[in-house]
Amino acid sequence: MTRYLGLVAVLVLALAIGACAQSLEQILAQTGLDPDLVSMLTVEQGGQKFLLVFVFIDERTLESNVRPEIAQAIAPYVGQNAVMIWAYSEDGASFDPGAIWFAQGEALVTLAPELVVPIAGDFLSGVIPGMTPVAAVVVLGEAIDPAQPFEIHYGDLVMASMAVNMALAQAEATAQATAQAEATAQAQATGEASAAAEVQAQGVVVEGEPCGPCAEAEAEPCGCDPCSWLTAWWSNCCPEVACADCDPCDPCATGGFIVPFLLLLLLGL
Repeated sequence: MTRYLGLVAVLVLALAIGACAQSLEQILAQTGLDPDLVSMLTVEQGGQKFLLVFVFIDERTLESNVRPEIAQAIAPYVGQNAVMIWAYSEDGASFDPGAIWFAQGEALVTLAPELVVPIAGDFLSGVIPGMTPVAAVVVLGEAIDPAQPFEIHYGDLVMASMAVNMALAQAEATAQATAQAEATAQAQATGEASAAAEVQAQGVVVEGEPCGPCAEAEAEPCGCDPCSWLTAWWSNCCPEVACADCDPCDPCATGGFIVPFLLLLLLGL
């Protein structure tokens, strides 16, 4: 019986992990961010629940489905070994910014106020309004090598890891430089050099491809996406989604019912 219960516990854990991974995949799909650029922590503390999404800032970040205004805010941190922290809560929550820290070997980086640059809301206040983002940029400096795995912690409660594919970042930077050079040459040939220079100075993509599951058929409303409200701040994909009966982006929400159901089924109850 003990062995049987152990197998059940392993199955339940695997299902829960799979549900969490699925929600992260939804976030990646709608934001257009590459998996190596994103890590996520789900924090439950004092009856409150919130998400901390960490996005490494490089050329690929700016080429995602990011809004132009957000891209402009974070563009100066490309090449600065910087991470944007993006905090959400469905009902609102309080958190401790000082509880967020990064570790790699013996190196440790904490969120000293002078290292935090607000992007949306008052991140350092530690208050997340309901379904409203607070975000900030943190420069990790030379202590952390982003190409090697490093840890992201919220106190002693939760931990995630990240390792950035710097080769992809360099390839994107090279491709972007080549494209900009070609665009400049063409603009000069057609007398549009001033407009091209303005676009290049912004360093962002003003217009991009449609994103999210609604891109192919605007007439059809999106299905119930538990992460649509979260990713809408980044890319405004599927703005028509309004699912009042959905759990807005609980990373394990998709497994919230099936896990206990299967547990009861396996136990023969």
